[in-house]
Amino acid sequence: MQGRFFNSIVLRRRIFWGWTILIVLLTSMPSNPDILHQKKDAIIRLDYLEHIFFFVVLTILYYMAYLTIAGQITRIKLIYWLAGGIVFASITEIYQIIIPGRAYNPVDLVLNLAGLVIGIPLGKWITGRINWSGG
Repeated sequence: MQGRFFNSIVLRRRIFWGWTILIVLLTSMPSNPDILHQKKDAIIRLDYLEHIFFFVVLTILYYMAYLTIAGQITRIKLIYWLAGGIVFASITEIYQIIIPGRAYNPVDLVLNLAGLVIGIPLGKWITGRINWSGG
């Protein structure tokens, strides 16, 4: 029964696209005053961790929604994913220039990209441990 939840390709794809839309919505919101008032000398900024987290999860969800059903995961499939992810991560940072209280931050972009890269081995590891047969 446990594997049946993950066995629905349609559900996995909806979750992936829902997460993608969530990223777009969150990056489209005007600035959050709590983040702006965070101490500048903090060792780890929470918003930086959020960037990595959101893109790691995005990659894991992509693995579950698309790569696990497409047969063998090849380098070219991962290259396509990274290329698309780089474009998506770049767009979500660049369009913040026109959002009140937001700005393009190259560190955020690098962390988005790091999340994509970190998500690849994590996605492979997690999806390799799920019983996709539903039994």
